Amino acid sequence: LQNFVSQEQSLRLAVSQVALGEESGLASWALAGTSVGVAAGVMQNDCHMWKAARTAWHRLLIATTLMDTSTKRTMAILFTKNYGSILKDFIRDDHDHSFSISSLSVQLYTTPTLAHHLIAKHDALFVVMNTFVSECNRRCNSEVRKSSILLN
Repeated sequence: LQNFVSQEQSLRLAVSQVALGEESGLASWALAGTSVGVAAGVMQNDCHMWKAARTAWHRLLIATTLMDTSTKRTMAILFTKNYGSILKDFIRDDHDHSFSISSLSVQLYTTPTLAHHLIAKHDALFVVMNTFVSECNRRCNSEVRKSSILLN
């Protein structure tokens, strides 16, 4: 599929729309508060997949959703919405971290126009900092518990 989408733009856009849940028929099937696209499912279940499956999904998402400006923006918004759970899974995952979907943050957050849009319209800076602070608090609280147990 990667070879086909790299050669045919219309197929790449169609696969991107399906992956991002943008096609009109799928949105009506979604439960309230859930994402329907394949990309959201991959993000939410990345840590449960084998390395080979992760790699295949990541390559497909890169070959489709990150090759066009509009779909890249939609992917970045979806990634930002799922950032907290992606990073928490990354921290708790016992697999090789180099196979995590969190590595897409480099492609998404280092594009200046995209980063500006995410910060201005989707609170990306708050999302990233909130995730960092919550993980720091969790770690500090567990260290405090350990030290209080040792002192008693």
